[in-house]
Amino acid sequence: MTGLGPDEAVGLGAGSDTAMVERKAEIIKAALTRTHTDPNDPERLLAALGGPEFAVLAGVCLGAAEAGSPVVLDGLATSVAALIATKFSPGLHGWLVASQASREQVHHIVLAELGLEALMELRMRAGEGVGACFGAQMILTGLQVRRTATRTC
Repeated sequence: MTGLGPDEAVGLGAGSDTAMVERKAEIIKAALTRTHTDPNDPERLLAALGGPEFAVLAGVCLGAAEAGSPVVLDGLATSVAALIATKFSPGLHGWLVASQASREQVHHIVLAELGLEALMELRMRAGEGVGACFGAQMILTGLQVRRTATRTC
């Protein structure tokens, strides 16, 4: 969906070494060859390459936006799911907030594709939602400051 090849798209992730990165690229190449997946077909992408966790995350993005709630993204996986979700609903971009940019170089590319700039550069590989928690708290704190700063005596 970003135009990157498998060798460019894979990174160390959490706890990987060079051999694992090479293996990840091989698996992606094989999956792309096997499925002939069109990057503009989000249903096919999810079915052939995404796995259930990406389908759920994409659905959460769509459902939250439909309910009028912003979506605070964490790392690469949630950002990729959000990118897939934007294929279903191009207006989704306005509901997305990137909490942090991870160490994975492709994360910066995915965020750029989404038109987002991260609130923080935490450089985590597996933060398990820490970036999203920090980002959500930053937003809530900013709203509180705005509410109290606009009051006059």
